[in-house]
Amino acid sequence: FGSGDDLMDVDVAEESALLAEEARRVQAFRDALDKISLGSCTCCQELDWDMKLVNGVCTKCRADKEPTKKYSTANRMNPTFIQPDCLKSLSDVEEMVISRVLLLMQVRHTCG
Repeated sequence: FGSGDDLMDVDVAEESALLAEEARRVQAFRDALDKISLGSCTCCQELDWDMKLVNGVCTKCRADKEPTKKYSTANRMNPTFIQPDCLKSLSDVEEMVISRVLLLMQVRHTCG
């Protein structure tokens, strides 16, 4: 297949592939994503975006009036995801490839 040295001199355009309006929308989208926070309930260990936590406890656990909460570790209902060892050392690109969610990807095709 070769060493890839012949691809080192390929000219890649410096300007964005997006129009100015599209770039503004992408930036607005990224800014909106940055404002979203990931929270975790101390009772049920649920991890979710913009949870309404009060003293670290989510709405579902606050509504449960039982002494042993339904989704708590004490009830052996802890939904915490334990990442397998084979997934811990993935690069960012490898994580994106196997991810079920793809937020945005810019692809460029260069002839030459």
